[in-house]
Amino acid sequence: MNSTHESCSLPSLGALRAFEAVARTGSVTAAATELCVTQGAVSHQLAALEDWFGKELFRRQGRGLRPTDAGRELSEAATAAFALLSDACARVVGSGSREIDLAAPGSFLAHWMVPRLESFERSEPGIRLRLRTDGGFEDLRAGRIDALVVCGSAPWPSDIAVVEVAPERIGPVCARSQARDLRSDAKLSAIPRLSTDSRPEAWKEWLRASSRSAPRGRTRRFDHLIPMLEAARAGLGVAIVPELLVRDEIADGRLAAPLGFVDSGRVFALAILERRRGEDDLAALRRWLDTRP
Repeated sequence: MNSTHESCSLPSLGALRAFEAVARTGSVTAAATELCVTQGAVSHQLAALEDWFGKELFRRQGRGLRPTDAGRELSEAATAAFALLSDACARVVGSGSREIDLAAPGSFLAHWMVPRLESFERSEPGIRLRLRTDGGFEDLRAGRIDALVVCGSAPWPSDIAVVEVAPERIGPVCARSQARDLRSDAKLSAIPRLSTDSRPEAWKEWLRASSRSAPRGRTRRFDHLIPMLEAARAGLGVAIVPELLVRDEIADGRLAAPLGFVDSGRVFALAILERRRGEDDLAALRRWLDTRP
């Protein structure tokens, strides 16, 4: 065992950073890319850290690395510590320029958030939102994002504060020229169904919630909600979508929803770290979201 730790209470911060990235990603290559260093540099840091502790922190599993029990314990502490450091640095740097990294599904950003972005900026002129489509609970914990819009249901993780913004109500939408046909089950079956890879069970969810039988028409598939809605507007079929994301388009006549919407059992919610619940900027974002139509 290396005796370095006898004269130093902590190992190298760089080694801990490399270790945390490898533990989170499961890959030296991915960690090196994230940290903008070579794979050799990351491997060297890991070797130095294992030498400092005098024990293995990883075991190879297939083409990746899996933390040992000791590595898992250190990983949890390192992730939390770096998140605290990131929060503190953001507060120090951001004392003059306040920015919130907000992650949300692309469809939510495109169809709900972006049209209301100017409203937020008028309401909170001292806060700038940085919108992104990639992020999850682990990104919150690691400090890579400040807030996350999710669509789901309880129970939520205990370390995450979740504020429900609106219930998710889903229903069929189509071009206005097809609205009358949707009221007839026979004609509904003749109209192609539109479906997305991002939510392939949408039709089943709506049929179950609305107590209807499945239409027999063919299905046109898309990889995302945005091109699917374009197809619906063009009269190419009927799409099952959340009301919140098409409310504006229904109001201005670009889409019709003659059968209305039903509760899906899920909610749109804002998620932040429990320990950051009291931060003024995040509280302002939460209040603004809670009052939006």
